[in-house]
Amino acid sequence: MIALAVAIVVVIVGPGAMLLDKMSSSSASPEISAPTPTQASNVIAAPAETATSEAAAIPQDAGAPPQERSSTNGTMAAAIPSESLTAQSVYAYRVSDGVELYGYGEDERLAVGSTTKIVTALVVMDHAELDEQVTIDQSDLVDITRFSNMSLVAGDTLTVEQLLQGLLVVSGTDAAQALARYVGAEISGSNDPDTARLAFYDAMNDYAANLGLTNTHFANAGGEDDPGNYSTAKEIALLGGELMMTPELAQIVAMPGYSFVSPGLGTTYEGANTNQLLGVDGITGVKTGSTGEAGGCVVLAQDGAETGDLIIVAILGSDLTYNDLNQIVIDTRWNDAKAIFAGIDGAS
Repeated sequence: MIALAVAIVVVIVGPGAMLLDKMSSSSASPEISAPTPTQASNVIAAPAETATSEAAAIPQDAGAPPQERSSTNGTMAAAIPSESLTAQSVYAYRVSDGVELYGYGEDERLAVGSTTKIVTALVVMDHAELDEQVTIDQSDLVDITRFSNMSLVAGDTLTVEQLLQGLLVVSGTDAAQALARYVGAEISGSNDPDTARLAFYDAMNDYAANLGLTNTHFANAGGEDDPGNYSTAKEIALLGGELMMTPELAQIVAMPGYSFVSPGLGTTYEGANTNQLLGVDGITGVKTGSTGEAGGCVVLAQDGAETGDLIIVAILGSDLTYNDLNQIVIDTRWNDAKAIFAGIDGAS
């Protein structure tokens, strides 16, 4: 049996034009839309990335000065006119020395959608081995009409590595649910799914705090809009840099797609990467995100072909519009990203 993670069935190929053309030709976002699985009775609603939600009242740092889009920062500020971008906040930096290349509104607390899963993956790597096996629980499954998913099947068994692929490549919130429950059970010592996941969310916040991030907080592992789930362009970019410095995770986010068979029920899982710029102009990762509150979000890593420097760009709150079928019809984060990288490349 085959569980499809996105509406596009792909065979694993290099990050070439064929895969990118297939991804961009669909009117539906691969983060939101998914086919109806053959095990329809196994799908239930659960916290996850959602296309439409109530606005989350994210608490702001009362001591932080207001930031205007017209006030850009960084060594490349003059090269990228902020008025040409739709994003609410942007931050770009060079990983080797931490130098800020570009930014505006980078310290504003915002919803970040499924870029949350960057930290989910980092915490999993701190607590689990890639070859550990996880049996999928009914509570891990999500409403496929609302949330991005890898079409997990209750009762199936997958490795942690396979779930990380589903988490980071197709933005599977069911994978986030399963990993949070599994790792959270180890942390808390409880097999109760809710208790275990709460322990995992605490571990996510501890991870951010240990990095000195004061404007980041997580209330779920999938990126659902929630007043307690937020970060900033600067801090989610730094977290993206942490992921890219973790070789196992960097390898996963560089995958254009995957196809594997679960060791449990022998289910074949296939999916394409939600990162539409993967393989273009040196882009090697990291993670996309989109919700009604967050808008279009993406953290991207560019491997400088000439300088050898890894550059991380975080874009939050680009224009994003859904139709009545929960399909993305306007998504400007990719144009924002291209403009930012063009400015950085042109000025360097």
